[in-house]
Amino acid sequence: MSSRSEALLRPEHNSVNSLNFLRVAATMFVFILHGRSYVEGVDDGHWLFAMITNFPAWAGVWILFFLSGYLLCKGFLKDRYPVFENGKLKPKQLFGFYLKRFMKIAPAYYIYLLLFVVIRADEYFFSSPLTALKIFTFCFNGNGGISGVGHLWYLSLAMWFYVFAPFFYWIISKFKTKRALILAFSLTVLLGGALRGGMYYTDLPWYEYNYTFLPCNVDLFFGGMLACAITERIKENNQSKNTVVKIISAVCFGGIFLFNTYVYWKETYWIYQYVMPTAYLLSSAFLLWSFDSENKKRTKPTWSEVRKNPLRLIDRFSPITYAFYIFHIVGFHYITSVLSLWEGYAALSVYARYAIFMSASFAVALIMGSLFTKMISVFGAKKKAAA
Repeated sequence: MSSRSEALLRPEHNSVNSLNFLRVAATMFVFILHGRSYVEGVDDGHWLFAMITNFPAWAGVWILFFLSGYLLCKGFLKDRYPVFENGKLKPKQLFGFYLKRFMKIAPAYYIYLLLFVVIRADEYFFSSPLTALKIFTFCFNGNGGISGVGHLWYLSLAMWFYVFAPFFYWIISKFKTKRALILAFSLTVLLGGALRGGMYYTDLPWYEYNYTFLPCNVDLFFGGMLACAITERIKENNQSKNTVVKIISAVCFGGIFLFNTYVYWKETYWIYQYVMPTAYLLSSAFLLWSFDSENKKRTKPTWSEVRKNPLRLIDRFSPITYAFYIFHIVGFHYITSVLSLWEGYAALSVYARYAIFMSASFAVALIMGSLFTKMISVFGAKKKAAA
């Protein structure tokens, strides 16, 4: 039996999947930063408390773009999306790819918008028809949005990256050696950093022409695809990383997160906005090169495995992070309304109010995300059975 076959048959260790870790980390970056704005007096508490609650939500979006590229490339490499045959585009397969991507994103997206209009009885979409059109057609960049829909801009940009993904993969397929892939990755990192750096010296608004601007995020998505292609080459050679390399990669990622939290708290925005995207691209790639370079089939952990290693809760939470991201603002609004009925809530310390609010909001978003994810999975299973 070959070493590759032996690797494929190795039992899975009861450890956290690195891809799930990054997805959950990115989601929680967004959740925790958004949530702190609903708790009055957070910045009036101890300086350490104020700092550590400044999670980098922008970084969460950058990591999600990186992961989208990484996972899509993994799917292309495993021939899940056979849109090319002998280098030629197959229109029917391409349409099927786009349809599957749309059906993965659109249901939760549109259901959330429906709930926003019907349950809240909000007139926003009727008073801002142009913005509403952009939102419903995935052309929304956050401008003109209000609390409850602003976070959806990420999905608009993600949808457009899905449009370009097959052609990005076609480019990557032309790189036949690992050295060529590493060179392409390095060039992507340099060009992406240079583009953002150049934008720093312009008078263009950062939010509109950098953060939510597709060209300024291409390096994150395309870099994720290249990082995956390199990691898969490592797998082919059975070059799993030793423990020291894994520890270094984890420390690098954690160090960048802590530094990012610090500069955000100090309001050193130019570092956060123009330097940190590249830092997260590199650290995320390094983390996955270290931890995702082994041929192991990862499965959803059983509760018995979770009891042995509570960190495997990350693997159970990961599949619902998309719906959780969509609905987390609902959780904030709902818990804010409920807590307003509690007369003693305002008299509690900021630390108690923060703990209560964030815990309750997480629970609501988790329940809604779980229910929606389950509903979609049941619908998908019935559809396959009918076919």
